[in-house]
Amino acid sequence: MSMTVREMLMEKGERRGIEIGLEKGEKRGIEIGEQRGIEIGLEKGEQRGIEIGLEKGEQRVRTEMVKSMLRAGLEKRQVAEIAEMSLAEISEIGVDL
Repeated sequence: MSMTVREMLMEKGERRGIEIGLEKGEKRGIEIGEQRGIEIGLEKGEQRGIEIGLEKGEQRVRTEMVKSMLRAGLEKRQVAEIAEMSLAEISEIGVDL
C-alpha cells in the first residue's frame, strides 16, 4: 500500500504538530513550575522569618523581664522560678548587670 503525497504530508504535519505541542507544553510546564517554586519559597521564607522574629522577640522580652527582677533585688532562684528558666540561664543574663 503506497501512501499518497497528501497522506505523507498530513502524517509529517501531524508529527511536527505533536513535537511543537510537546515542546510548548514542556516549556509552559517549566515556567509554571518555576513560578510556583518561587511562590512556595517566598511563602516558606516569610513564614520562617516570622517564626524567628517571634522567637527572638520573646527571648528579648524574657531577658528584659529577668534583668528587671534582678535589679529589683529578687534572688536568682526566685527569678528562675518565676521566669521558668534554669539558674544557669538567669546567671548568664545577670552577668551584664
